[in-house]
Formats: sequence, structure tokens, C-alpha cells
Amino acid sequence: MKPFAEKLTEPIFLHQWPQIECPYCNVGALPLKEDRVVLNRDPYFNTTEFDVNDGEPESIVGTFAAQTICTAINCKGTTLVYGDFTVHEVSSFSNDRQFETKYSVRGFYPPIDVAETAGAVPDAIKAELSRVGSLVWNDPRAAATALRASIEILLDEQGIPRLSTNKNHAPLY
Repeated sequence: MKPFAEKLTEPIFLHQWPQIECPYCNVGALPLKEDRVVLNRDPYFNTTEFDVNDGEPESIVGTFAAQTICTAINCKGTTLVYGDFTVHEVSSFSNDRQFETKYSVRGFYPPIDVAETAGAVPDAIKAELSRVGSLVWNDPRAAATALRASIEILLDEQGIPRLSTNKNHAPLY
């Protein structure tokens, strides 16, 4: 698993955004910049009912979408990131309460690669591993299935038989 993928498994502040490889050029990074983030708050949070009943900024939640642009000069590929956001109070040296937004990633489009590969990896395995990046934040179980499928392909590529030699011919994997 690439280092950035683990960081994105938990909600993070904007200043914690990791260096993510561009899915187009695999050279540049995909920074998340505040001016490219669109927050979609439930309309309730803009009402007087919210002010009267709750009014705490920390209860504000919603969804976000953002455009990330590759930092490589010759690429500038655009990738969309989307997910959920929550508001959190942060420490400050002033007497005023300060709040920041935390982002929980639910996906990227086009999907980004989250699995590390080394050496010559067959295209069939790369295809299954690329599915992991499209599934991991929205459907972790489906991502695990894609990982398993890539392992099965690897075993096939290595010539390891799928059937055992016992009388029931139960699958080894």
C-alpha cells in the first residue's frame, strides 16, 4: 500500500493532505487546495432553527468535491476527489474559538493507484490492482476482493494449480 493511502483512511485536515501520485503521469502530485474545494452543507445548517437548537460549528457536516491538478509541468492532469467533511475546533493562541474542516475521502476520479508494485508485473495483475484504488474508500470489502483476484492471477502466472490432489478436488484458493 502506498504511504498516502493509509493517511487517507482517516479524516484529515487540509494541511495534512499527503503527496498523491498523479494517475496520468505518475510523476507529479495531486495537491488539495482550499480554493478548489466545494463544500455542500445540508441547508439546515444555514437556518435559525440550527442556531436555536444547536448552533455549534462542530455539528456541521456535509459532502465535498474538489478538483486536483497535477503539479508536473508537462502533465496538468485533473483528478476529482470527493467525500465527506466535518468541522472541528482547533487549538489557538487567541481567545477566539477557531475551527477547521476535516476531509474523509470516499473516492477519486479517475481512480488512483494505491498498491505498490515492483519489477515486471503482468498487465492482468495491474488491472486488478488498479480496481483497488477505485474501491478502497467506498467499499473496502470489494477492494479486498480485487486484491484476492490479483493474488489468484499471480498464482496462475506462477503455474500453481487451483485444484488440490485430494479425491474431492477442493480448490487450494
